[in-house]
Amino acid sequence: MGSVPGRAALREESLKLLTRVASLYYLEHKTQGEIAAELHLSRQKVQRLLHEARTVGIVQTSIRTLPLLHLDLERQLKSAFSLHDAIVTASHPDEALQAQAAAQAAADYLERYLTDSSVVAISVGRSVAQIASYLSPGVAHPLFVSALGGVPHPGKAMSPNDICRALAAATGGRAEYLYAPAYVESQQVRDLLLSQQAVRQALDCARRANIAIIGIGGAGDDTLLVRAGCLSVQEVQRVRAQGAVSCVSGSFLDENGREVSPELQARLVGLTPDDLRRIPLVIALSTEPGRGPAILSALRAGIINVLITTSDNAYDVLRAAAGASHPSGAPAVTNRSTPAQGQPTAGPPYRAPGEQARTPRAESDSARRL
Repeated sequence: MGSVPGRAALREESLKLLTRVASLYYLEHKTQGEIAAELHLSRQKVQRLLHEARTVGIVQTSIRTLPLLHLDLERQLKSAFSLHDAIVTASHPDEALQAQAAAQAAADYLERYLTDSSVVAISVGRSVAQIASYLSPGVAHPLFVSALGGVPHPGKAMSPNDICRALAAATGGRAEYLYAPAYVESQQVRDLLLSQQAVRQALDCARRANIAIIGIGGAGDDTLLVRAGCLSVQEVQRVRAQGAVSCVSGSFLDENGREVSPELQARLVGLTPDDLRRIPLVIALSTEPGRGPAILSALRAGIINVLITTSDNAYDVLRAAAGASHPSGAPAVTNRSTPAQGQPTAGPPYRAPGEQARTPRAESDSARRL
């Protein structure tokens, strides 16, 4: 049987129409109603033509992975440590830029979970102190509360109270302050402070938080707590001699995630590792070079379930975890990947700041832009 005259021409005209409709929608960003009016078609016809354009391949989806994204590293970290999420930023010779990148990533991530009823516990950290600079005004009006006492030399490190104040100002939220030093002279002094209603109320509020933001520091002589005047070099040297490799919200941990120095812990005014484990979503930032051992220690402690760090630190953590079997009797990594029921749950996949998704829009005009 011969071909039906005119069928090829009809097919060509159909393809032209599909291409024209797709170009108007995807390239010229016209609405389906505008296209229908311009081409004298019904909206239903435009919807069918857009669907057909995707089906026959006139419209194709392409996602370009940017070099600054480290998706494979993030997947490996999530898998190896049962994390709810991992965000890996690009390593950079300028440590200040690294800290800024982590702070911006944390702000973008935090905005996905903040609500007016959120209670966010805040500890110390170089990147933590910069998050407020990147939060969108009015995104929500949460309560920020200090998870650790203050520092004697705020010029060297921003106090949790100051960070809470900045975060509350940035979002239009509120702040609850902990008016006490991070460490006191003895357990007796700490117990006396904890008997004060204002101090006890602030810590109780921090324990009820559904989100916490903390830094992961090392246990070197130049650790942030030494620079800020909270501890002396001699005190840090003593806890390091006991095996400390990391400091998380004032608590020192060994390579297996165990707490060290009960004496120093008894002087701490702030949330303990056990307190942090009860908070559904704990976001930890650590960007300084050579933080791999400290990060691995915190991960093994099961304190955090969202990690934001640099690519160099991520590689170091994964290499160390793969190259050494976990010592017998060391605590297993607590599965912190799933927040408690009724608490923050997984949002959309993390997208680097400024990155736009490259995918065709949904057929309804209400979802035209991602």
